[in-house]
Amino acid sequence: MSEMHVYRQLWSFGIPLILAKFIQKLPDMEGASTSGRAKPLASVELAKHLLHFLWVCDEYIFKHPRIRLQLSFAILVMMYQGLRPGEFIECSSQRGLNEGFTYQDFALQAQPGSHGEKRRWVLQITVRLRKNHRGNQRDNVTHILTDEPGNPHLCPVTHFCALAFADGAFQNLRLPEDLNRVKTGATVRIKDSVKHTSVLRRLDQAGHVSPTLVFGADSLNFYLNGLGERAGYRDNLTAYAFRHGHGNKLDQMLSSVQRRQRMGHKSDDTFQYYISRISGVDTQSIMLGREPRQELMDHVRSMANHHDPVAPALLALD
Repeated sequence: MSEMHVYRQLWSFGIPLILAKFIQKLPDMEGASTSGRAKPLASVELAKHLLHFLWVCDEYIFKHPRIRLQLSFAILVMMYQGLRPGEFIECSSQRGLNEGFTYQDFALQAQPGSHGEKRRWVLQITVRLRKNHRGNQRDNVTHILTDEPGNPHLCPVTHFCALAFADGAFQNLRLPEDLNRVKTGATVRIKDSVKHTSVLRRLDQAGHVSPTLVFGADSLNFYLNGLGERAGYRDNLTAYAFRHGHGNKLDQMLSSVQRRQRMGHKSDDTFQYYISRISGVDTQSIMLGREPRQELMDHVRSMANHHDPVAPALLALD
């Protein structure tokens, strides 16, 4: 066994265990405090109020107008998907890697409407930077978000399109009205030249949007804290407050016990092998308190989403 292997084993198992035992003894040995710090929770209603305030009432002047849009989009991503900041922008533990959402992580599709609805826009987002799963493509998870035609401030599709048009990211589409030319069932193509460009980016010292540097979690928390104060909230508003709110809301809707019973599994571990990489849980509808658009979710996850409507029904045999 190599010295490096022993070193890694110690850091992975031995040293954390020793530290944990030492910390457990601190209250008795040194009189250390056992009190915990309350974790702020940003509920869906609070998030919706913040977004309305940000777009309608907030008089704060950002150094660049894109920051307001990026802040709003980040709130939607955290509210609808419950992501950690480091899963879509740069966090302190990964500083210098310049990793976050890039345009290659997004797929914008025009889907047929159901029950008399107009066609819907669907935004698929692949999360590559999940905690403990970075660099492992088979563990990537794709989430599905949909348009909110009557509420643009709550619409992730509108936010993404605004950022994409500003960056000239769409191939053959220059203006928002060009989206009307996209055929139902088609996926809007992203230019090869911007596929690796970060969607959310920081400002340089001159106040211009950096063409390459991803937005950071420290900047996000700075803007969130200021937004919360201006909106009248006393608690410190952080990115994790939205994750806590998402988790609490989701816990009211889904039960692991019910899932295990339906699948006939002894534990949740077995279920992991059955799960599609595209999540079928319509958390956007859950957060907004309406019936899930399950038919649309199931269609996007299935082979039907890649069906060619102009393909021949029968193939000629040699």
